[in-house]
Amino acid sequence: MDIHLTSLLSHPVWVRKILNLRVFEDESGKHWSKSVMDKQYEVLCVSQFTLQCILKGNKPDYHMAMPTEQAECFYNNFLEQLRKAYKPELIKGPYMYGKCKGTHFSVSKVQQRDDYDMIMI
Repeated sequence: MDIHLTSLLSHPVWVRKILNLRVFEDESGKHWSKSVMDKQYEVLCVSQFTLQCILKGNKPDYHMAMPTEQAECFYNNFLEQLRKAYKPELIKGPYMYGKCKGTHFSVSKVQQRDDYDMIMI
């Protein structure tokens, strides 16, 4: 998940779209017919500010990324909304703790299966 300066603090539309996006095949092999919720899969949500990188000469520029403190709260809120809309135990993602909450970055343990990779930007 990349968090841009102009990202909205309200994410119900994105939560619904992510959980209902049909990107998996059904039992008969038909592509693009099942969602994460249909398949009861896990969702791994990772905050990645480097997706907002713009190259300026030979240096990366992250000025379009949301400031850290604001992004931490935004990301944590997004995880909470995903957990409320789906099965909380199937939403994986490290909580970010900084000025928003606590002082440390907490990492969740995630089991990876390489049978299907999809990255949405």
